[in-house]
Amino acid sequence: MFKNYVIPRLREFGIEGTHILYIAAGAVRRGLIKLNPMANGDLTYVYMDPCHYARGGDLVREPRLVMGHVVVHYVELNEKPELAICCGGTSGMLAKEMEELSIKYAELWYQRAISKGGDCIVVPCAACKLQMDRVLPKLNKMYNQELTFTGLMDLVYRAMVPRRID
Repeated sequence: MFKNYVIPRLREFGIEGTHILYIAAGAVRRGLIKLNPMANGDLTYVYMDPCHYARGGDLVREPRLVMGHVVVHYVELNEKPELAICCGGTSGMLAKEMEELSIKYAELWYQRAISKGGDCIVVPCAACKLQMDRVLPKLNKMYNQELTFTGLMDLVYRAMVPRRID
């Protein structure tokens, strides 16, 4: 949505916009930030493409580049990002009256994440974070698991090594 709607609208006012993941990936590529992946522990992180980033926004390579520098071990939830499984939180599914259906849908990615040995789901999308906060406790109870979630930029923040200013 940002790429297809917000950026063109901003350009009408002479403003250039970009997604934070493009900025983070550029900083990693150019060595502008020092990262310690051990700071995020020895968990198996499962990167989950937000459906609208991967299918509609072409935001696929940058998150993976960043993931490779901020954690010790991660696996892909989706082998083909362009076929990303939605978290179950968009398209009105975050509404309270849709919660039961939303949880049922979320089981699709949840079962896949567990089967891949995941400890923590990584999502860069705010709607996905809302969905995780809502459904993970219920799914963990149903499956007797302890899967957690975090944001991709949260991992970047924790992995950053402060530079000394002389």
